[in-house]
Amino acid sequence: MSPLIVTPVIILLLATGLTGCALSPVQKGVNYSNDYASQPVEAMAELKLGELLNYQQQRYQLEDPLGDHALLSLLHMTAADVVWATLTGQGYGEILDDINELRSGFAYEPIGLDRFAAMRGRRPKDSGLGYRQTWSKDDDLFMRVVLQERKNGILPKPGTCHRWSAAYRKNPQTGTFPYTRFSKLFWALAYGESSVYFVTEHEDQLAQWIVDQELRSVTLEEVFRKSYQINSGDVYLSILSATNVFSRFWWLTDRENLDIATRLKLITVEQNGEEDNYGAWHHFWGMVLFGYCHGKTSARLVGWIESMGSRRLAEHDEIDEDYINRHAGSVGAELRRQIELYPGEAFGVSQTR
Repeated sequence: MSPLIVTPVIILLLATGLTGCALSPVQKGVNYSNDYASQPVEAMAELKLGELLNYQQQRYQLEDPLGDHALLSLLHMTAADVVWATLTGQGYGEILDDINELRSGFAYEPIGLDRFAAMRGRRPKDSGLGYRQTWSKDDDLFMRVVLQERKNGILPKPGTCHRWSAAYRKNPQTGTFPYTRFSKLFWALAYGESSVYFVTEHEDQLAQWIVDQELRSVTLEEVFRKSYQINSGDVYLSILSATNVFSRFWWLTDRENLDIATRLKLITVEQNGEEDNYGAWHHFWGMVLFGYCHGKTSARLVGWIESMGSRRLAEHDEIDEDYINRHAGSVGAELRRQIELYPGEAFGVSQTR
């Protein structure tokens, strides 16, 4: 299976205006400073490519020039090849091999979430359609959780979507890069690496909660609820934490056997003899996150392009995954709309907090 978006350059040509920077408003009191905020972009260019490709954000940072430099280096090196491999149906295994070869010999600093890659068990025997597509029939899928948790004293905050750092936004030499015309979130999701560049520091706790549950018992709402509790009502970070958990292991060939995967209710069925419920969850949360930050129209366009690229690589239809790509972004966009209205008469609560 592919990362969330496998044809980024095509989208660059089709939708520059749509997927720009429709980001969350900056929260008052948010500290954007970090260890690298004052480091000139030019100084980062002296870092070796292997060091950049092994980059891993270790703590929550909204402003991260070093991470920007690492991601842009990856894009410059691979984006065109990824698109070509997708269009020709060749896949991108060789590209990943080349990147891993460049990474070798340089230190990589893991995060707590990595320990779950070694946790595997027996996959349950599945039957029926399970939880398939039922999420799309409920417009209040996650807002209902928000209102229920309000009774427990957790008030929602829209959160602040990550963006390129000021070092790149305000630098005339980098601000015109074709890649920086698109949001940083877009590219991180495109490569399935939101957990590399956007750590929330709550992924480990959320993943542990999932593996502590019964087999095939965890629903999308329950993951959001737990993440919402852990992130103290920050809706963006709640979605991002879930996205990071499921995107972290997208490249594992036996990901369906992960303990995390065996706890998840089915939102897809076997397609062409292959099971890929984990991939469906991965795509769902990535599209919800993109829709939350960039809106319904952009999310639908990106989902459509992703489905075309995925179909090309898989060489067969993936009905459930296509369904998720088309509709999950709208779930995120609708949640954002409702959160921005909160508190209001639409939810039967007072205008004062």
